[in-house]
Amino acid sequence: MHDEFVLVATVVYLTIGPQFLAYLLSGLSGSAATPIFVRQISTIAVWSIIKFLAGLSGILLAHPFARLLLRKQVFSSDFYQGMIIISAVFVSAVMYHIYSESQLRKLNLSSFQVFVSLSALRCFTKSINSSRDIHGNLKY
Repeated sequence: MHDEFVLVATVVYLTIGPQFLAYLLSGLSGSAATPIFVRQISTIAVWSIIKFLAGLSGILLAHPFARLLLRKQVFSSDFYQGMIIISAVFVSAVMYHIYSESQLRKLNLSSFQVFVSLSALRCFTKSINSSRDIHGNLKY
């Protein structure tokens, strides 16, 4: 479990760290631009941890069930660790979803509006690409 956290932290550091350093250094000369993709990278990192913990809890819950299938003795304490982790995963997923929705509301967006905007953009690009010939020129 520790290795997964280290892996995610390393990826976040390697993607966001240089952006913040560039932001700080360019701020000295007055030409700083806000770092890009920070929200997306942090969202990917959080959902990666949530996904990993959900898989881990599934594995931890599968062991007592496998012991039951093999007709070995199973104690109720065998289920506790997996149940606690899966409960924490669901709570953290709901809390992060609520947090991300509140961030979208601050921008006066909802997740539905973001989805519709991305869908419209995809349809628009498909229609432009379908109106081109094999050389990439627009058909008239």
